[in-house]
Amino acid sequence: MNIIYAKHDGCDKEFCWQVPDSMAQYIRKGDVLLVETYRGVDVAIATTGVISGDGTKDIAEKAGVYFPLRFVISFVDSHLKSYLTNMVRNDLISVIKNL
Repeated sequence: MNIIYAKHDGCDKEFCWQVPDSMAQYIRKGDVLLVETYRGVDVAIATTGVISGDGTKDIAEKAGVYFPLRFVISFVDSHLKSYLTNMVRNDLISVIKNL
C-alpha cells in the first residue's frame, strides 16, 4: 500500500489518499494531485512524499485515517507545472501585446 498526505487550497487539515503503484515512484512533496473525495474529484497539494511499506496502513490508522482510502487519480509534477505556468504566461503576454 502507498499513501500520501495532502491539503486542499484554503484548508489547514491534511487528508490521506492511496497512491496507485504505477504513480508512487513519481509523486513528490509539493506536487499538485487530482484526487477522489466524497464530493467528487478535487485538487490537493502533496504535503508529504509517498509513504510505502509494511507499516503504511498502521501509520495511517494511528493518524485517524478512515478506510477504505480514496485514490490519487493523477498528478502534476514540478517540471510540468513549470512548463504550464510559462506557457500560460507567454500566452497572456501575447494577448496583452495585441490589445
